[in-house]
Amino acid sequence: MISSWCASLVMSLALAASAAGTDDDVAPIAEEDAPAVNTDDAPSSTPGKKKSKKKKKRPPPADDASATGEGAPAKNKTRRQTREDGDVVVKVDAKAALGEGVITGDGIHRSVDASPVAMSIVSADFDPSVQWWAFQLSLPTKIEHRETWGAHLSRTDASSTLALDFKPMRQFKATLEGGVAAIAKPAWLDPYQPIDNLVDNGLVPTDRRSRVDTTFGARLMAVPWSKTFARFGYAFTRSTTTRDPAFDPLERPNHLTPRNNDEHRLHASLKTTFGALKPGMSVSAFQREWFFVFARDAGTGSTHAGPGGDPPNHLQLFRGLELEPEATLTLLDEAVVVDVGWCLRLVDDVYAGYYTRMENRFTVGVQTHTGPQDLRLETRTRFDFNHVLYGDNAYTAGGRHPALDDGDRRTLRRSRVSVAARFPENAPLHLVGELAASAQVTNFPDYVPGVFPRTQNYVVDWDYQNLSAWLGLEVALDDLRLWQSR
Repeated sequence: MISSWCASLVMSLALAASAAGTDDDVAPIAEEDAPAVNTDDAPSSTPGKKKSKKKKKRPPPADDASATGEGAPAKNKTRRQTREDGDVVVKVDAKAALGEGVITGDGIHRSVDASPVAMSIVSADFDPSVQWWAFQLSLPTKIEHRETWGAHLSRTDASSTLALDFKPMRQFKATLEGGVAAIAKPAWLDPYQPIDNLVDNGLVPTDRRSRVDTTFGARLMAVPWSKTFARFGYAFTRSTTTRDPAFDPLERPNHLTPRNNDEHRLHASLKTTFGALKPGMSVSAFQREWFFVFARDAGTGSTHAGPGGDPPNHLQLFRGLELEPEATLTLLDEAVVVDVGWCLRLVDDVYAGYYTRMENRFTVGVQTHTGPQDLRLETRTRFDFNHVLYGDNAYTAGGRHPALDDGDRRTLRRSRVSVAARFPENAPLHLVGELAASAQVTNFPDYVPGVFPRTQNYVVDWDYQNLSAWLGLEVALDDLRLWQSR
């Protein structure tokens, strides 16, 4: 896939439970029970977005013979209007890339080694479609693989979505879609399964970070007035993770727990244009329910799950709201494009509020296009910052629940800066590359063997700094028409 990637920093942020609980009832600080190492911060595909399209000049009046030619359709008509009814068009967009690079940093291989690790990246992205009258059936499919040499960080991503669009007019479009996405992370070392030997740095390899997501949804797009687009949608996603052979739902339900869950999401957005400025606002509401993960008490984080003792809590349930204003400013005839965005994400841990939090995400991106048409250089610079603040009563120090490094509320600050380039931008074959750095700072207490948790040998430091760089080749075929009925 040749698309820009953002740092998806999935963490396993864990603290001890109350004195009444067992060490298996350790409460992860964040909702994701992922590796302590920040292995997702390395690229799994080549960055870069679709080429920006220059604005077409307004066509001359239809009665100007030089504008259209005798008997030819007017250029200012829609694509659907230029095809006679019943005309079937089959076309495809395709991209492929191959790159080599390196990743390093204490967040990448905290449980392996801090030395640089070489990686190879191969990806393919194709989007076949069939058009007939107001209908379009498309099957965008992507696959990418990252192979790392000297570390257990290999990863394969694949996705395919079948979408049916109905667009009877320029001002309205309805879409039904369903798809499958899979992430394979084979034999990643698990910091929650230490063993007493020197093989693989004393950690058991696991496939439990792999998952399959199945999604179904519907979307509506309307143009209520000129240069303004309103969108509404609903999506249901079922996420199924690979179960580790050591997971025991009866004796140790809080250890190596699968992250299977269902999510329902409603989304609405409104975007408009004022000259070179394109502001927009989107809002989303979601509910996510887990199949195996139990909710945690506020303060202590205990689930009461396991043999004996009090009855277990309910299964974990989150509800949330996302507000996201954004704006795009185009300068110098699209030679410079500036994007700014802010997302406010409110998450409610319904049972007792242990994971209730407020997230503020800020994004600034600058895209430039320089040089002559045949040798145009595209660059993309992006900065992301995310601040997470948990609820007032979500965490209480005491007993086997250690104090935070500072303050009395859990906080997390994560940032990433990247510079990507493509040259020549408009050629079918071009060079692509990226340099990226990221960091995370928290006030979470670290895991120290024999200290916290006192009966486990976990080694986890939640703060990290990472660096990655790569260079490769990309080939792109846009709007390749394979067949037309007439």
